[in-house]
Amino acid sequence: MKTRFTPSLALSLLFAASAFADPADFGANITIFDNNSRTHSWYGNHEDNETETNPDTLIGQQWDLEGIFLDNNLNLTLVGGYDFKNGAVANGKTYRSGDIFIDIDGDASYGLPLAGSVTGGSGNNIYGWDYVMTLDFTSMTFDVLQIDETTQVYHGTDVARSNPWRLKSGGLLLDGYEGVAFTYTSGLTNTDTGFLGYSGNNNHYSISLDVSFLAGSTATFHYTMECGNDNLIGRADIPSVPDASSTGALLAAALLTAHGIARRRALVARRTQHAA
Repeated sequence: MKTRFTPSLALSLLFAASAFADPADFGANITIFDNNSRTHSWYGNHEDNETETNPDTLIGQQWDLEGIFLDNNLNLTLVGGYDFKNGAVANGKTYRSGDIFIDIDGDASYGLPLAGSVTGGSGNNIYGWDYVMTLDFTSMTFDVLQIDETTQVYHGTDVARSNPWRLKSGGLLLDGYEGVAFTYTSGLTNTDTGFLGYSGNNNHYSISLDVSFLAGSTATFHYTMECGNDNLIGRADIPSVPDASSTGALLAAALLTAHGIARRRALVARRTQHAA
């Protein structure tokens, strides 16, 4: 069957080029101090590097959350020694991934055990978050919900100052942001991520999600796992539109690749006809 160069082919090649991009090209590090440090208040590009799990929690690479990044195409990437998809195990229990909570009006509270912030169970959203991205690792998709007065959230099982962990119920589904695909990457190394694994464990993982629904806002992001052993906080001014130069460069590369494929196939066809 002949293959013609079409816009749809160019688009598929664009996505293919993106899928095989360097996994370490996460974008700008937007991680900020989570108000919850084990031994010091230092933070920076590697805010959760090495043993930075929350106070009085298990130390280990499998519990460490390392950084949040935002690229020019408005893709948010979370990186950690924690396995976002499969969780981490302690005492025979698997502690699962949480959801991503978002604040856009600057009133979210994090890193402090607020009144009413307890371990285990669920309750009202007393933390000031405005949106939540609910992560489904079976379908590898997420929904975005706007948090309202009906919203109930789950508390982490062990660390109150890491709350909330996951959406329980309520909220308004954001139109066009239901069942959106996201990516999960395992097998990342210290070199891939720029983070140091703890005590010889150099495994790192990442998840990447489209946050273009936040374009034009200043957003604060919060993520933790079921136990609350560590958490990540990030903040960024989200551009109104993705970086046109970055998108244009990828599209141009896809178009050139597609054109090259078409030329090579045409040349092979002519040589075959000549030989016949």
